[in-house]
Amino acid sequence: MPMSPPRPSRRSPRSRKPHRPTRARNSVYRVRTTGMACLELLLYIQLCMSTRSPTAQRIAHECLVLRARWLSRVVSRIYDEALRPHGIKGAQLNLLVAIALTGGVSPGDLAARFQMEKSTLSRNVRRLVANGWVLATNQDDARSLTLVLTPAGARLIEQIVPAWEQAQARTRAELGDDALAGLEELPLGPSHST
Repeated sequence: MPMSPPRPSRRSPRSRKPHRPTRARNSVYRVRTTGMACLELLLYIQLCMSTRSPTAQRIAHECLVLRARWLSRVVSRIYDEALRPHGIKGAQLNLLVAIALTGGVSPGDLAARFQMEKSTLSRNVRRLVANGWVLATNQDDARSLTLVLTPAGARLIEQIVPAWEQAQARTRAELGDDALAGLEELPLGPSHST
């Protein structure tokens, strides 16, 4: 794949990090949400299919994790762009709503519900607490932390509805109702068979 030349840095020479090459603007590794997202995935799969390895062809054609991660990146980018004016990202909004619905929840229960690494949850919760949207309280001892929605967090949820609706509509326009039909039917949380 062609590599793009290094871009000049706006940071001072002292704060420069080592340059990591980036892919070209039209690279399939950089998913854009311009109505062409589905086409880009198809082109990526076709590119993989043109290799000589039958195993690589099969994985590229059938891999569910490829499609799930691609979908996650596309949808996350749409929501993050819509929610940016409110100072929150889609993943943080999901946590805020879950905290609002429970009336108070432990970080461990929240991590389990969202299948989230503790470090990722901790980073997102710190942001919610720093913005005054969530209060972290110790009920009995230092080990029993409870996350509670603040009045500012409740106001944010109400204020964010138009941006959230915009993201919902844009996601439908980008991916299409057919692609999203099955997604809406998936259970939220692990399914247990008895």
